[in-house]
Parts: sequence; C-alpha cells; structure tokens
Amino acid sequence: MSSNEELVFQKPEKRLKNTKFHLMDSSLGCIFFVLFQFVFELIYTLLPTSFKGNFIVAVLLSFLVEAVFAFAVLTTAKIRNVEFIKATKLDKKLDWKSTLLAVALAFICLFAFTGLTNTFVAFLEKLGYKQMVGNIVIPNFGIYLLYVFLMAICPALFEELLFRGLILSGLKDIGKHKAVMLSALIFMLMHGGPDQTVHQFILGIVLGYAFIYSGTLWVPVIMHFLNNFVALTSLYITSASGVVESVETVSYTWMQIGVSFVTSLIMAAAGGALVWLCVKGLKKIKEGKEQKTLALLDKENLTVEEIENLKKVEEVPQEKKQEKDGNTVTIILFVVAGAYLVINWILTLVAGLM
Repeated sequence: MSSNEELVFQKPEKRLKNTKFHLMDSSLGCIFFVLFQFVFELIYTLLPTSFKGNFIVAVLLSFLVEAVFAFAVLTTAKIRNVEFIKATKLDKKLDWKSTLLAVALAFICLFAFTGLTNTFVAFLEKLGYKQMVGNIVIPNFGIYLLYVFLMAICPALFEELLFRGLILSGLKDIGKHKAVMLSALIFMLMHGGPDQTVHQFILGIVLGYAFIYSGTLWVPVIMHFLNNFVALTSLYITSASGVVESVETVSYTWMQIGVSFVTSLIMAAAGGALVWLCVKGLKKIKEGKEQKTLALLDKENLTVEEIENLKKVEEVPQEKKQEKDGNTVTIILFVVAGAYLVINWILTLVAGLM
C-alpha cells in the first residue's frame, strides 16, 4: 500500500491536529517537565566545575534551564497530536487596550502583594530559614541585556507556555476556577523556593485569570516579563550607582511580623480589587471581539479580509470526553509529578532551616 493510500485509510482524528489541550495533556506536561528537569540537573551535576565556569557554557546552561519548560510543551503536543500554537493561544493577537491592562496588572502585582511576600519571608527567617540565593552581579550594560534575555524574556515565554498555555488550558476541563488555583499551585511548587511561595502562588492566580479572560497567552507573557524585568533593572541600577546592598538579615519580632501581616492584607485586598477591575476589562475586550465575529457570521456578503479573519477563528471540533483508562493515567501522572514537586519543596525548606 502506498503512503497516499495509507493516509486515506487513517482515522480522521489521526490526520487532523487537535487545537485544544485537555486534562491528560496537562498531566503529561507536568511529568515531562519533571523528567527533563531531573535529567538536566543530573547532567549539570556530572559536568566538570571548570567546564561550567566557562562564560559561553554558563549562558547556554542558563538558557536550557528555562528551555526545559518549552520542551515539555512541545513534547506533549507532539505525542498528543496537538497544534501547540493554537492550543496555547499564541496565535491570538494582542490589542493595545489588553496590553495596557497587562502592564497595569504587572505593576499591581509588584506593589500590592509584595508586603505579603516579605511578611512570609520574615516569618520563615524567624523560624531560622536562610535563603540560598546567589548574588547576581551585573558589571555592565551588555551583561544587563544578556540577563534581560535569560531572566526576563525566556522565563516569560517558556514558563507561560507550560503553566498557562498547556497546564491551565488542560485543567479547564475540571472547571475554570479550580484550574486557575491548581495551576497556580503547580507554578509555585515548580519554582522550588519556599521563600517564593506566597509571591509565586498569588502571581500564578493573577496570570491564570488574565490568560482565561483575555483569550491570549501574550497578556500573561507581558505580565511575567515585567515582573522579572523590573526586579532585574532595579538590581542593575543599584549596581551601576555603586550602592552595595547589605546582606545583613534584619530580625523582626513576632509583634512586628503580626502588624506587617495585617497591613499587608489590607494592601493585598486593595490590590485584589484593582486586579478584578483589570481582569473584568480584559473579559469585556474579549467579549467585544467575539460579538464582532458573530456579527460577521450574520452578514450575507463578506469581504476577503473578513473571510480571512473568520478562518483564523474557526477551530476543529474537539472530543472533550476522555477514556476511562485515560482518567486513571491522568491521576497517576499528576500524583507522581505532584509528589516529586512537594518533596523537592520540603527538602529545600529543610535545607534552609538547617
């Protein structure tokens, strides 16, 4: 039988690529990330210290640390026959209003929820926890630009592909709000550091709702980029000005931590209200676009441009129902990946307390 004849007799679902991720895909994405990260860390440990100290090698390794997130998405999409550009909503254009709201959301997260993050870190330090973070040195503008690429652009794109584009998209099968919370929890655990727990969890929630209600991955990508970019730029300005940050740990009393917690909660509540307004704005913009599409469907005569726009919106019908065996496998994969991430988080916490 020729290759053309084989193609004809293949089932339609084998020839057509899916344009949506589902629950099984989310579990596979998690497990692939865990496997790729484990292999990468193993290889990194076995590399000679002199080799890792080479500047070009160090840059490549820093890139691969983030590329692991994208590899997990691409591998899942390949195995599950999913067109990952459409499934992750990378193909959805970003309008200027949504861009402004993404910027607003990024800065709200930076300022409104920082108090809670700092209070939690102070709480951990009161218990004896020590952050195991290496000092980042930015000697010149060239290195700063390199860091912007490695620590702001790459994480924003690659991590959002996995956490929002794949994991959150697939988890929507269990419900929108549950999906946001669970994906935020996974986002927090995958970063590993207990001191980042509050920051990453809250940021994960905001990024999740921004993704769902905007309908495009570019909104959380912009938010994620700005979150890292502002912190990195602040560090560069501090370095360029010649100011050396004190590494001295300030010891807070339990009373001070309690007062800080209350004031931080008030600030976070105000920030939450602003986040709700911005997300509501994103939802309104998305609904406006959908209504324009429906209006086009009602028209009898369409221009060439309108027809092209409708083609971009059209999707292949998806089968949401999963096989019973698939449900069992999905649960097992989530449990395995979750257990690995939780154990890793606990070990990091214990190491910081010792």
